[in-house]
Amino acid sequence: MRGLNHITFSVSDLDKSFCFYESILGLRPVARLKHCAYFLAGNLWLAIVHESDLAKSSRDDYTHVAFDCSSEEFAGLKEKLLASGCREWSVNHSEGDSFYFTDPDGHKLEIHIGDLQSRLNAIRGNQDVHIYEPDRFLQSVADEVPAILEFDPDKPAFIEPSRVLKRLEKMPEHCVVCFFNDVIASLEKQGRLELITQLKSEIGYNPVYLIKNLAMPVALLHPGVGAPLAAGFIEEAIALGASRFIACGGAGSLAASHQVGKLIVPTFAVRDEGTSYHYMSHEIQAVPTAAALSAVVATLEGHSVDYECAGTWTTDGIYRETRKKIEDKRKMGCSCVEMEAAALFAVARFRNVEMAQILYAGDDLSGEFWDSRNWHSRTDIRERLLELAIEACLKI
Repeated sequence: MRGLNHITFSVSDLDKSFCFYESILGLRPVARLKHCAYFLAGNLWLAIVHESDLAKSSRDDYTHVAFDCSSEEFAGLKEKLLASGCREWSVNHSEGDSFYFTDPDGHKLEIHIGDLQSRLNAIRGNQDVHIYEPDRFLQSVADEVPAILEFDPDKPAFIEPSRVLKRLEKMPEHCVVCFFNDVIASLEKQGRLELITQLKSEIGYNPVYLIKNLAMPVALLHPGVGAPLAAGFIEEAIALGASRFIACGGAGSLAASHQVGKLIVPTFAVRDEGTSYHYMSHEIQAVPTAAALSAVVATLEGHSVDYECAGTWTTDGIYRETRKKIEDKRKMGCSCVEMEAAALFAVARFRNVEMAQILYAGDDLSGEFWDSRNWHSRTDIRERLLELAIEACLKI
Protein backbone atom coordinates (compact mmCIF):
# COMPACT_ATOMS: atom_id res chain seq x y z
CA MET A 1 0.00 0.00 0.00
CA ARG A 2 1.53 3.28 -1.13
CA GLY A 3 -0.97 5.68 0.46
CA LEU A 4 -4.33 7.33 -0.12
CA ASN A 5 -5.18 7.53 -3.83
CA HIS A 6 -8.30 9.71 -3.89
CA ILE A 7 -11.63 10.47 -2.22
CA THR A 8 -14.95 10.43 -4.10
CA PHE A 9 -18.22 11.98 -2.93
CA SER A 10 -21.58 11.44 -4.59
CA VAL A 11 -23.44 14.75 -4.95
CA SER A 12 -27.02 15.62 -5.81
CA ASP A 13 -26.27 18.89 -7.64
CA LEU A 14 -22.96 19.03 -9.50
CA ASP A 15 -23.06 22.81 -10.10
CA LYS A 16 -23.82 23.58 -6.46
CA SER A 17 -21.14 21.21 -5.16
CA PHE A 18 -18.57 22.42 -7.69
CA CYS A 19 -19.14 25.99 -6.49
CA PHE A 20 -18.85 24.90 -2.85
CA TYR A 21 -15.57 23.03 -3.23
CA GLU A 22 -13.99 25.67 -5.47
CA SER A 23 -15.34 29.02 -4.25
CA ILE A 24 -16.17 28.32 -0.59
CA LEU A 25 -13.69 25.64 0.52
CA GLY A 26 -10.96 26.82 -1.87
CA LEU A 27 -9.93 23.58 -3.58
CA ARG A 28 -8.28 23.82 -6.99
CA PRO A 29 -10.42 22.46 -9.86
CA VAL A 30 -8.51 20.18 -12.23
CA ALA A 31 -11.18 18.83 -14.59
CA ARG A 32 -14.94 18.84 -15.07
CA LEU A 33 -17.12 16.48 -17.08
CA LYS A 34 -20.87 16.27 -17.57
CA HIS A 35 -21.35 13.98 -14.58
CA CYS A 36 -18.29 14.61 -12.37
CA ALA A 37 -15.42 16.94 -11.44
CA TYR A 38 -11.91 16.57 -10.01
CA PHE A 39 -10.15 18.82 -7.50
CA LEU A 40 -6.80 19.02 -5.74
CA ALA A 41 -6.49 19.79 -2.04
CA GLY A 42 -2.72 20.10 -1.79
CA ASN A 43 -1.72 16.74 -3.26
CA LEU A 44 -5.01 15.03 -2.41
CA TRP A 45 -7.27 14.13 -5.35
CA LEU A 46 -10.95 14.67 -4.58
CA ALA A 47 -13.69 13.63 -7.01
CA ILE A 48 -17.38 14.55 -6.94
CA VAL A 49 -19.83 12.45 -8.97
CA HIS A 50 -23.43 13.41 -9.71
CA GLU A 51 -26.23 11.05 -8.63
CA SER A 52 -29.69 12.51 -9.24
CA ASP A 53 -31.51 10.28 -6.74
CA LEU A 54 -28.97 10.68 -3.94
CA ALA A 55 -30.35 10.68 -0.43
CA LYS A 56 -28.40 12.86 1.99
CA SER A 57 -26.54 10.96 4.69
CA SER A 58 -28.16 10.63 8.09
CA ARG A 59 -25.13 9.12 9.83
CA ASP A 60 -24.38 10.48 13.29
CA ASP A 61 -20.91 8.97 13.78
CA TYR A 62 -17.50 10.65 13.58
CA THR A 63 -16.67 9.49 10.03
CA HIS A 64 -15.38 12.49 8.07
CA VAL A 65 -12.64 13.89 5.80
CA ALA A 66 -10.23 16.54 7.15
CA PHE A 67 -8.47 19.11 4.98
CA ASP A 68 -5.19 20.73 5.94
CA CYS A 69 -5.40 24.47 6.62
CA SER A 70 -2.75 27.06 7.51
CA SER A 71 -3.05 29.16 10.66
CA GLU A 72 -3.29 32.36 8.56
CA GLU A 73 -6.22 31.05 6.52
CA PHE A 74 -8.17 29.28 9.27
CA ALA A 75 -10.29 32.09 10.74
CA GLY A 76 -11.21 33.58 7.37
CA LEU A 77 -12.13 30.21 5.88
CA LYS A 78 -14.22 29.25 8.91
CA GLU A 79 -16.12 32.53 8.66
CA LYS A 80 -16.65 31.98 4.93
CA LEU A 81 -17.98 28.46 5.50
CA LEU A 82 -20.40 29.62 8.19
CA ALA A 83 -21.60 32.50 6.00
CA SER A 84 -22.31 30.05 3.18
CA GLY A 85 -24.73 28.13 5.42
CA CYS A 86 -22.57 25.12 6.30
CA ARG A 87 -23.77 23.13 9.32
CA GLU A 88 -21.30 22.72 12.18
CA TRP A 89 -21.55 19.07 13.24
CA SER A 90 -18.98 18.79 16.05
CA VAL A 91 -16.71 20.78 18.31
CA ASN A 92 -12.95 20.31 18.59
CA HIS A 93 -11.44 18.43 21.53
CA SER A 94 -8.00 17.57 20.10
CA GLU A 95 -4.68 19.24 19.37
CA GLY A 96 -4.72 21.97 16.71
CA ASP A 97 -7.60 24.24 15.73
CA SER A 98 -10.40 22.49 13.84
CA PHE A 99 -13.77 23.40 12.37
CA TYR A 100 -16.24 20.61 11.54
CA PHE A 101 -18.81 21.30 8.80
CA THR A 102 -20.88 19.62 6.09
CA ASP A 103 -20.97 20.14 2.33
CA PRO A 104 -24.25 20.69 0.44
CA ASP A 105 -24.99 16.91 0.50
CA GLY A 106 -24.23 16.40 4.17
CA HIS A 107 -20.75 14.87 3.80
CA LYS A 108 -18.89 15.48 7.03
CA LEU A 109 -15.73 17.56 6.56
CA GLU A 110 -13.13 19.31 8.71
CA ILE A 111 -10.46 21.97 8.30
CA HIS A 112 -7.55 21.38 10.67
CA ILE A 113 -4.32 23.11 11.67
CA GLY A 114 -1.62 20.55 12.41
CA ASP A 115 -0.33 17.25 11.08
CA LEU A 116 0.37 13.71 12.23
CA GLN A 117 3.65 14.68 13.83
CA SER A 118 2.09 17.50 15.88
CA ARG A 119 -0.66 15.10 16.98
CA LEU A 120 1.89 12.50 18.10
CA ASN A 121 3.80 15.16 20.00
CA ALA A 122 0.58 16.19 21.75
CA ILE A 123 -0.36 12.67 22.88
CA ARG A 124 3.15 11.47 23.72
CA GLY A 125 2.71 12.12 27.45
CA ASN A 126 -0.54 10.16 27.81
CA GLN A 127 -0.21 7.10 30.04
CA ASP A 128 -2.28 4.88 27.73
CA VAL A 129 -0.51 5.76 24.48
CA HIS A 130 1.84 3.46 22.59
CA ILE A 131 3.65 4.92 19.56
CA TYR A 132 5.10 2.30 17.24
CA GLU A 133 8.82 2.79 16.53
CA PRO A 134 8.47 6.58 16.86
CA ASP A 135 11.93 7.63 15.72
CA ARG A 136 11.85 5.64 12.49
CA PHE A 137 8.22 6.56 11.82
CA LEU A 138 8.63 10.28 12.35
CA GLN A 139 11.74 10.28 10.17
CA SER A 140 9.84 8.61 7.33
CA VAL A 141 7.06 11.21 7.62
CA ALA A 142 9.61 14.01 7.48
CA ASP A 143 11.26 12.43 4.45
CA GLU A 144 7.98 12.55 2.50
CA VAL A 145 7.83 16.35 2.68
CA PRO A 146 10.86 18.19 1.27
CA ALA A 147 12.15 20.84 3.64
CA ILE A 148 11.71 23.49 0.93
CA LEU A 149 7.92 23.04 1.19
CA GLU A 150 7.80 23.62 4.96
CA PHE A 151 6.80 27.29 4.74
CA ASP A 152 6.75 29.10 8.08
CA PRO A 153 5.05 32.52 8.04
CA ASP A 154 6.20 33.53 11.52
CA LYS A 155 7.44 37.09 11.98
CA PRO A 156 9.90 38.30 13.00
CA ALA A 157 12.55 35.93 11.72
CA PHE A 158 15.68 35.18 13.72
CA ILE A 159 17.49 37.80 11.61
CA GLU A 160 14.83 40.41 10.80
CA PRO A 161 15.97 43.08 8.28
CA SER A 162 14.18 45.93 10.07
CA ARG A 163 16.10 45.10 13.25
CA VAL A 164 19.45 44.90 11.50
CA LEU A 165 19.10 48.04 9.35
CA LYS A 166 17.81 51.41 10.44
CA ARG A 167 15.32 53.23 8.24
CA LEU A 168 17.03 55.96 6.19
CA GLU A 169 15.42 59.38 5.89
CA LYS A 170 16.97 59.74 2.42
CA MET A 171 15.60 56.43 1.16
CA PRO A 172 12.79 57.08 -1.34
CA GLU A 173 9.55 55.13 -1.28
CA HIS A 174 10.01 54.39 -5.00
CA CYS A 175 12.86 52.12 -6.03
CA VAL A 176 13.99 50.74 -9.39
CA VAL A 177 15.78 47.41 -9.32
CA CYS A 178 18.13 47.29 -12.29
CA PHE A 179 20.14 44.23 -13.35
CA PHE A 180 22.31 46.23 -15.79
CA ASN A 181 25.57 47.17 -14.08
CA ASP A 182 26.85 48.80 -17.29
CA VAL A 183 23.88 51.17 -17.45
CA ILE A 184 24.17 52.06 -13.76
CA ALA A 185 27.88 52.79 -14.21
CA SER A 186 27.09 55.01 -17.19
CA LEU A 187 24.52 57.02 -15.21
CA GLU A 188 27.00 57.45 -12.38
CA LYS A 189 29.64 58.68 -14.82
CA GLN A 190 27.13 61.20 -16.21
CA GLY A 191 26.55 62.57 -12.71
CA ARG A 192 22.91 61.47 -12.60
CA LEU A 193 23.27 59.44 -9.41
CA GLU A 194 23.80 60.32 -5.77
CA LEU A 195 25.01 57.63 -3.37
CA ILE A 196 22.54 57.07 -0.51
CA THR A 197 24.12 54.08 1.21
CA GLN A 198 25.88 50.80 0.51
CA LEU A 199 24.58 47.33 1.21
CA LYS A 200 27.13 44.60 1.78
CA SER A 201 27.56 40.91 1.08
CA GLU A 202 30.52 38.58 0.59
CA ILE A 203 30.83 39.80 -3.01
CA GLY A 204 31.50 43.29 -1.69
CA TYR A 205 29.60 46.56 -1.39
CA ASN A 206 26.40 47.15 -3.32
CA PRO A 207 25.55 50.85 -3.68
CA VAL A 208 22.06 52.29 -3.41
CA TYR A 209 21.63 55.52 -5.37
CA LEU A 210 19.20 58.39 -5.66
CA ILE A 211 18.41 59.25 -9.28
CA LYS A 212 18.76 63.00 -9.71
CA ASN A 213 16.48 65.49 -11.48
CA LEU A 214 13.24 63.52 -11.35
CA ALA A 215 9.79 64.80 -10.41
CA MET A 216 9.87 62.58 -7.31
CA PRO A 217 12.72 60.80 -5.50
CA VAL A 218 13.54 57.36 -6.92
CA ALA A 219 16.20 54.97 -5.61
CA LEU A 220 18.24 52.73 -7.87
CA LEU A 221 20.07 49.53 -6.97
CA HIS A 222 21.50 46.42 -8.56
CA PRO A 223 20.13 43.36 -6.71
CA GLY A 224 22.92 40.96 -7.58
CA VAL A 225 22.31 37.83 -9.64
CA GLY A 226 20.12 34.92 -8.59
CA ALA A 227 17.06 34.68 -6.38
CA PRO A 228 18.72 34.43 -2.93
CA LEU A 229 20.90 37.52 -3.31
CA ALA A 230 18.20 39.55 -5.07
CA ALA A 231 15.64 38.72 -2.37
CA GLY A 232 18.11 39.65 0.35
CA PHE A 233 18.85 43.05 -1.16
CA ILE A 234 15.14 43.76 -1.69
CA GLU A 235 14.51 42.87 1.96
CA GLU A 236 17.18 45.37 2.97
CA ALA A 237 15.80 48.06 0.65
CA ILE A 238 12.39 47.59 2.25
CA ALA A 239 13.93 47.89 5.70
CA LEU A 240 15.58 51.15 4.60
CA GLY A 241 12.19 52.57 3.57
CA ALA A 242 11.36 51.56 -0.03
CA SER A 243 7.93 50.09 -0.75
CA ARG A 244 7.22 50.58 -4.47
CA PHE A 245 9.45 48.59 -6.79
CA ILE A 246 9.86 48.07 -10.52
CA ALA A 247 12.58 45.67 -11.64
CA CYS A 248 14.13 45.59 -15.10
CA GLY A 249 16.39 42.94 -16.53
CA GLY A 250 17.08 40.52 -19.33
CA ALA A 251 15.83 36.98 -19.91
CA GLY A 252 16.38 34.02 -22.15
CA SER A 253 13.71 33.76 -24.83
CA LEU A 254 11.64 30.59 -25.17
CA ALA A 255 9.76 31.93 -28.20
CA ALA A 256 11.20 31.80 -31.72
CA SER A 257 9.31 34.98 -32.63
CA HIS A 258 11.19 37.11 -30.10
CA GLN A 259 13.78 39.44 -31.53
CA VAL A 260 16.51 40.68 -29.20
CA GLY A 261 14.98 43.51 -27.21
CA LYS A 262 11.38 42.32 -27.28
CA LEU A 263 9.86 43.46 -23.97
CA ILE A 264 8.15 40.89 -21.79
CA VAL A 265 6.00 41.80 -18.79
CA PRO A 266 5.71 38.77 -16.49
CA THR A 267 2.17 38.15 -15.25
CA PHE A 268 3.30 35.10 -13.26
CA ALA A 269 6.52 33.24 -12.50
CA VAL A 270 6.95 29.48 -12.39
CA ARG A 271 8.74 28.85 -9.09
CA ASP A 272 11.67 26.63 -10.06
CA GLU A 273 14.03 28.25 -7.56
CA GLY A 274 14.28 27.91 -3.81
CA THR A 275 13.97 31.39 -2.32
CA SER A 276 10.26 32.02 -2.96
CA TYR A 277 9.31 28.97 -0.88
CA HIS A 278 10.59 30.72 2.23
CA TYR A 279 8.17 33.60 1.63
CA MET A 280 4.95 31.85 0.69
CA SER A 281 3.43 28.39 0.55
CA HIS A 282 4.15 26.24 -2.49
CA GLU A 283 0.44 26.29 -3.38
CA ILE A 284 0.48 30.04 -4.10
CA GLN A 285 1.42 31.41 -7.50
CA ALA A 286 4.14 34.06 -7.74
CA VAL A 287 2.66 37.11 -9.43
CA PRO A 288 3.39 40.86 -9.56
CA THR A 289 1.21 43.18 -7.52
CA ALA A 290 -1.78 44.66 -9.35
CA ALA A 291 -0.85 48.33 -8.95
CA ALA A 292 2.74 47.83 -10.08
CA LEU A 293 1.71 45.70 -13.06
CA SER A 294 -0.85 48.33 -14.12
CA ALA A 295 1.84 51.03 -13.91
CA VAL A 296 4.14 49.02 -16.19
CA VAL A 297 1.42 48.37 -18.77
CA ALA A 298 0.30 52.02 -18.73
CA THR A 299 3.87 53.19 -19.29
CA LEU A 300 4.53 50.84 -22.20
CA GLU A 301 1.15 51.63 -23.78
CA GLY A 302 1.83 55.34 -23.37
CA HIS A 303 5.03 55.02 -25.40
CA SER A 304 3.49 52.61 -27.95
CA VAL A 305 6.19 50.09 -27.07
CA ASP A 306 5.92 46.57 -28.48
CA TYR A 307 5.60 44.25 -25.50
CA GLU A 308 4.11 40.94 -24.44
CA CYS A 309 2.43 39.87 -21.21
CA ALA A 310 3.37 36.27 -20.40
CA GLY A 311 4.70 33.93 -17.78
CA THR A 312 8.36 33.62 -16.90
CA TRP A 313 10.27 30.58 -15.71
CA THR A 314 12.45 31.37 -12.69
CA THR A 315 15.19 28.81 -12.22
CA ASP A 316 18.30 28.37 -10.08
CA GLY A 317 19.91 25.97 -12.53
CA ILE A 318 21.07 27.88 -15.60
CA TYR A 319 22.98 24.82 -16.81
CA ARG A 320 20.01 22.52 -16.24
CA GLU A 321 17.59 24.12 -18.69
CA THR A 322 16.91 20.90 -20.60
CA ARG A 323 14.87 20.53 -23.78
CA LYS A 324 12.07 18.82 -21.88
CA LYS A 325 11.93 21.54 -19.23
CA ILE A 326 11.90 24.25 -21.88
CA GLU A 327 9.01 22.60 -23.69
CA ASP A 328 7.12 22.02 -20.42
CA LYS A 329 7.47 25.68 -19.44
CA ARG A 330 6.28 26.80 -22.86
CA LYS A 331 3.14 24.71 -22.36
CA MET A 332 2.64 26.41 -18.99
CA GLY A 333 2.55 29.83 -20.69
CA CYS A 334 6.15 30.95 -20.13
CA SER A 335 7.85 32.86 -22.92
CA CYS A 336 11.15 33.49 -21.13
CA VAL A 337 13.48 32.22 -18.43
CA GLU A 338 15.43 34.11 -15.76
CA MET A 339 16.62 33.68 -12.17
CA GLU A 340 14.86 36.15 -9.88
CA ALA A 341 11.23 37.09 -10.72
CA ALA A 342 9.49 34.46 -8.58
CA ALA A 343 11.54 35.46 -5.54
CA LEU A 344 10.96 39.19 -6.10
CA PHE A 345 7.20 38.64 -6.34
CA ALA A 346 7.20 36.40 -3.25
CA VAL A 347 9.13 38.89 -1.11
CA ALA A 348 6.79 41.68 -2.21
CA ARG A 349 3.74 39.63 -1.24
CA PHE A 350 5.22 38.69 2.13
CA ARG A 351 6.26 42.25 2.97
CA ASN A 352 3.13 43.85 1.47
CA VAL A 353 4.97 46.12 -0.96
CA GLU A 354 4.45 46.81 -4.67
CA MET A 355 6.50 44.92 -7.25
CA ALA A 356 6.44 44.25 -11.00
CA GLN A 357 9.12 43.58 -13.58
CA ILE A 358 9.97 44.33 -17.20
CA LEU A 359 12.28 41.95 -19.06
CA TYR A 360 13.79 42.06 -22.49
CA ALA A 361 14.38 39.01 -24.67
CA GLY A 362 18.10 38.33 -24.79
CA ASP A 363 19.66 34.96 -25.57
CA ASP A 364 17.55 32.45 -27.50
CA LEU A 365 16.57 29.00 -26.17
CA SER A 366 13.79 28.36 -28.67
CA GLY A 367 15.80 26.59 -31.37
CA GLU A 368 17.93 23.50 -31.78
CA PHE A 369 20.95 25.18 -30.19
CA TRP A 370 21.47 27.99 -27.70
CA ASP A 371 22.19 31.39 -29.27
CA SER A 372 23.60 34.15 -27.05
CA ARG A 373 22.74 36.76 -29.72
CA ASN A 374 25.28 39.02 -27.95
CA TRP A 375 22.46 40.23 -25.78
CA HIS A 376 24.69 41.72 -23.09
CA SER A 377 26.04 44.26 -25.58
CA ARG A 378 22.66 45.87 -26.42
CA THR A 379 23.29 49.06 -24.44
CA ASP A 380 20.58 51.04 -26.24
CA ILE A 381 17.88 48.54 -25.26
CA ARG A 382 19.10 48.33 -21.68
CA GLU A 383 19.25 52.12 -21.21
CA ARG A 384 15.77 52.57 -22.69
CA LEU A 385 14.37 49.81 -20.49
CA LEU A 386 15.71 51.48 -17.36
CA GLU A 387 14.08 54.77 -18.32
CA LEU A 388 10.75 52.98 -18.83
CA ALA A 389 11.13 51.27 -15.45
CA ILE A 390 11.75 54.60 -13.74
CA GLU A 391 8.66 56.11 -15.33
CA ALA A 392 6.54 53.08 -14.38
CA CYS A 393 7.81 53.19 -10.81
CA LEU A 394 6.73 56.81 -10.45
CA LYS A 395 3.21 55.83 -11.56
CA ILE A 396 2.65 53.47 -8.62
